Amino acid sequence: MDAFTIPPEKPRFERPSVWEAFAAWRECTMPGHQMKTYYVHGNVDPCRPQLDALKMALRLKFHREDKAKELYDSFRQTEPQKRGHTLGVVWEKREHPPEYWKREPEENAREFMAAYQDCTRR
Repeated sequence: MDAFTIPPEKPRFERPSVWEAFAAWRECTMPGHQMKTYYVHGNVDPCRPQLDALKMALRLKFHREDKAKELYDSFRQTEPQKRGHTLGVVWEKREHPPEYWKREPEENAREFMAAYQDCTRR
């Protein structure tokens, strides 16, 4: 190489965005998400993966590029093991509505009242 040749640049390590990590954590802590998680799974979402990603993004800001890349790579390898529940299949698939949906409302009301009165007698 002579003095006028510019050496090719190494690809730089791009740190994860703190704002994107914060937005993901904030979205997870929103009441709508928490209510949906509680409805589907019966407990609230602790948002641990999002909080860990936010902490890592903040931590990487204070390290040199090579050390930051090393930390981030190790974080990405352990992250999938920490993931919480996934939504998956929750409801049974139906081809048609249940039989009691086809009845008259009065018939449903009579059946409900009979079941309610039976329940309160016990």
